[in-house]
Amino acid sequence: MALNISPNLPRTAQPRCPYFGECGGCAMQDVEYTEQVRAKQAALSDLLGRDVPVTPSPEPYNYRFKMEYVTAFGRIGLRRMGDYKQVVDLRECHLVQPRVSSLLADLHRWRDEFEIETYDYLAHRGDLRYIVTRHAFSSDELM
Repeated sequence: MALNISPNLPRTAQPRCPYFGECGGCAMQDVEYTEQVRAKQAALSDLLGRDVPVTPSPEPYNYRFKMEYVTAFGRIGLRRMGDYKQVVDLRECHLVQPRVSSLLADLHRWRDEFEIETYDYLAHRGDLRYIVTRHAFSSDELM
């Protein structure tokens, strides 16, 4: 079973992210949030065959406490939308907590400073394949 969200949503919102449409991390930043919630509720109800209440998040951005960044081909980021062989080199991300997003600049700097070879997953070689960040909700600690 798969969740099928209508591709015919009104695309009237201004995406917050400069990588939107390129990066595979977000798919609906150009859809007003209330319309996203309605579409997700309709898709869940259709999938499960019954009415499913969906509660909107109080914050539609910066909600993710864990992120797995891909480090490949000299880039640190997320896979390109529709093409897993490409990586979008991110400098910020609005999915994660702002403190985690600000670490991206440090990660790029450290990669260059310590000459860390990012992974080439077509040739299966390299020193660093993923970077996992975590923001602990209870202690506000970055890991």
